[in-house]
Amino acid sequence: MKKIFILTLVTIISLSVFASDLMFIRIDDLTKSDINILASSGSEIVDVRNGNSVDIIVRKDFYNILKNAYQTTVLLKDMDSIYSRYIGKAISEDSVYHTYDEMVVFMKEISKDHSDIVCMRSIGKSWEDRDIWALVISDNPGVDEDEPTAAFWGAHHSREWISIEVPIAIAQYLIENYDKDLEVKKIVDNNEIWVVPMVNPDGVEYSMKEYSYWRKNRRHITGNTYGIDPNRNYGYHWGESGASSSAWSDTYKGEEAFSEKETQAVRDIAAKKKFAVSISYHSYGGDILFPWSYTDKEKCKDHDQLKMIADKMNKYVNYSVMQSGDLYPAAGDSDDWLYSQHRTFAFTFELGRSFIPSDELVDGICEKNVKAAMELLSDIPEILSLK
Repeated sequence: MKKIFILTLVTIISLSVFASDLMFIRIDDLTKSDINILASSGSEIVDVRNGNSVDIIVRKDFYNILKNAYQTTVLLKDMDSIYSRYIGKAISEDSVYHTYDEMVVFMKEISKDHSDIVCMRSIGKSWEDRDIWALVISDNPGVDEDEPTAAFWGAHHSREWISIEVPIAIAQYLIENYDKDLEVKKIVDNNEIWVVPMVNPDGVEYSMKEYSYWRKNRRHITGNTYGIDPNRNYGYHWGESGASSSAWSDTYKGEEAFSEKETQAVRDIAAKKKFAVSISYHSYGGDILFPWSYTDKEKCKDHDQLKMIADKMNKYVNYSVMQSGDLYPAAGDSDDWLYSQHRTFAFTFELGRSFIPSDELVDGICEKNVKAAMELLSDIPEILSLK
């Protein structure tokens, strides 16, 4: 009873106090109910370990409450300390990570050099008026053909820079191997593939140039308060669990579903294309997740089929495969909405073991995740037969 009271108190405080002084802790010996309450408290769960332990980012006042009832370990007293070395790194000439401008240059060049199979499209604008760019890869990329569609999304969350690099690597692999690999040619000729490396370009720019730890978009709310979590802003079971009503929180869901230009852009292109399959890339954890995200109490209609496809992709990455809600609840995410509205076989990949893996790890993460993406694209005929 004491633990339940303390978790409830943490949630109440999170609704009324502005965030400051974040720290990174581990809490052990939790029940699933404890984890679900923490996920809705405004604090951000980074990783769930063995089903009963969480690595979580909390305010220091939260920690002072939690330590009285739980077995806690301080991993970092000051979250800024781990990210300070990344400030400005992405805009240096030798960085492996793409800034927004570098991504646009890459997309323009590759679409110009391979115009027979790729074109560049904007799916919408961000709050700071940046285009949300996509590469469309197909044998007739400028023609709206009656063929299956696939989508790969990066950077819903600003600081998850590795989630930008994997979609770029997927596009590059498909384009550069089209004339070399018969399986790649078959995939491109028979599908329309949309690659959106930065769903949240404003947040990425802010993370790379101002404050590396930034997660949300850059919508101005009031005063010095900015940002909604795009991956809590989609319309299916919006706001029910694992999302915060506090504007300071990294999981702030916004005032209403699809209040954000970035999620509206995804919604609108998905309504037109009705993607057969989708992967949204995040970091970190080493997981392949599938609907439902809003709950662990129900399974979606295609649960077994989704798990089967996830297991096939997992041969290449060796992650943990599970229903997203079994990790922790995250109502309002992209996967649940895509699946509920269009029956898209939608997956989330939590990449690596840190938000911003060191440069030398990026190629390896990209290589194995490209293989997993190729598995998904190759499985589209089977997936369509299951629907």
